Amino acid sequence: MDVAAPKKRLAIFGAKTELEVMTWNWPITTQTIRIHDPIGHFQSNDAQSVSSYVHYFGVPALDSHRYNHFSFRDDMAETHSIITPAIMYWGTPVVLITTENEDGTTNIAPMSSAWWLGHRCVLGLASMSQTTTNLLRNKQCVLNLSSDDMGHYINSIAKTTGSPVVSPLKKVLGYEFCKDKFARSGLTQQPSDLVRPPRVTECPVQMEAELMNSMGLMHDLPDRRGALLALEVKILRTHVRNDLRLPGHANRIDPDRWRPMIMSFQELYGLAPKSTQSKLATIDEEKYRVITRSDVVKQGGDMDGVNSDESAAHDEKADCVDSLLVIGNAPLK
Repeated sequence: MDVAAPKKRLAIFGAKTELEVMTWNWPITTQTIRIHDPIGHFQSNDAQSVSSYVHYFGVPALDSHRYNHFSFRDDMAETHSIITPAIMYWGTPVVLITTENEDGTTNIAPMSSAWWLGHRCVLGLASMSQTTTNLLRNKQCVLNLSSDDMGHYINSIAKTTGSPVVSPLKKVLGYEFCKDKFARSGLTQQPSDLVRPPRVTECPVQMEAELMNSMGLMHDLPDRRGALLALEVKILRTHVRNDLRLPGHANRIDPDRWRPMIMSFQELYGLAPKSTQSKLATIDEEKYRVITRSDVVKQGGDMDGVNSDESAAHDEKADCVDSLLVIGNAPLK
C-alpha cells in the first residue's frame, strides 16, 4: 500500500520523534504517537515497514489496511541549540604550576588549560602572566596535580596574581597581587630533584618539567595576536604518592585511587567512579613507552632511562618509532 509521506529519516539516537498517523476511514482522524529515545534509523515508504518499526519500539503494531497516510515530526532540533560560550572549559585537571620569580621566590598558579601526550604537556597561559614570564625566563616549572579534596587550597589563591602590576583585565575580574602564595594558601614547599622551583607537598602528583617550545595563539586576530601562548614542556621526573601506585607494577597509577580535581566552566568537581570497562584498557601501558622513551637524554632524569621488565623489545620499539616518523613527516592531504 502506498504511503503519502515521502521517505524520511525517522529516528536518531536520543531524539524524541513523533509518528503522526492519519486514518482513511470516515471520519478522518489523526493519531500522534511519541517515541522516546529511539535507537537507530528508519527510512521507508512502505506502510508495513512503518508498522513493524513502531511495534519494535513498544507501540502497538499499526494495521496498514486502516491507515493511508504516515507523516513524521522529528524533534531533533529541540535537543541542540547554537550558543557562543565565553569560555571553553569542558573539564580538565586543576594544575598548580610552581615557577621561580626573578628574586628567587616561588609563584604558584592554579590553572586547568593543560593536556598531556607522551611525556610532553601543553600548557595554555596568558602571555603576560607571572607564570609565563617566569617560565620563559627560567625554562623550568613543576606541574603539581591537585586531588578532589584540595578545593580550599585552590580557592585561597584562585584570584591572586604573582605580578606586582595587576593587569587591567585581572583588576576587572577581582584579582589582587600576592607575593607569598604558600603563606596565603597554607601549602608547603618540597625541594625538587632536577629543577629549581619546588614541588607542592600536598599534591599527590608532582611533575618536574622543562620548557621546550612556545607558540603564540590567535594569529588570525590582529588585536588579540599573542595574548595567549601554548607552551610545550618536557616531563623530567614524576613523583606520585605511594597509595596511588598500582600494586604489582613499577610505573603505573591505579586509576581507581587517583581522584583529580577537575575544573568545568570555573566550577570544581571530582571524578565519579568508573562508568564502564574501557576497551583501550586491555592494551598494556608499557607498549606506549616506544613513543616516550628516547635514546637522547638531555638531563639526568629518570623519565627517558626507565628500565622496566615490561618494556617492549628493542626491535619492536625501533619499528614503532620508524612508523611514527613516517606518519609525522607525511605531507598533509
